[in-house]
Amino acid sequence: TLQCGRQGDALKLYLSWLYYGKNGLGQRVDHALDIAQALVKKITCDKFRSQFVLVHSNYANVCFWYVPSTLRPRFDKELGDDFFKTMRNNETIKNSLDQTTLNIYQKIGEQAKVCIDIAPLPNAGLPHFFRVACGNYRLKESQLDDILNHIIEAAKSCRCE
Repeated sequence: TLQCGRQGDALKLYLSWLYYGKNGLGQRVDHALDIAQALVKKITCDKFRSQFVLVHSNYANVCFWYVPSTLRPRFDKELGDDFFKTMRNNETIKNSLDQTTLNIYQKIGEQAKVCIDIAPLPNAGLPHFFRVACGNYRLKESQLDDILNHIIEAAKSCRCE
């Protein structure tokens, strides 16, 4: 079908190129990269740093965990700079992050206020994490706090806090 597959994607890209032109598509890509960069800054800023851990940021994708309050002291004391190495070897932390992410994701789906994805990397030893694809040209930097706050509120309502 036209909605699925590479041929359909190629046609949609071609039509977008005709409609928006080189500069218009370039502005959309630049906007997506700027929004992703802004989300990374928000996740790592003082306001949210104790509640979120950045997993990875690549192009317009930002991946992170919400850290429940029960794990926050351990994150600061035990994990430090070798976070990923230590976490991969700690089943308790991995399971807690995985279950927390799944519970919050389910609650966010029920509330239908924001659209956010989750993904695991089991081959890398990583539990599920949140993944925000910042490709929507309508997404504004002012809405990034809303996304993070919805995750925090969902965590509270599903008792992941």
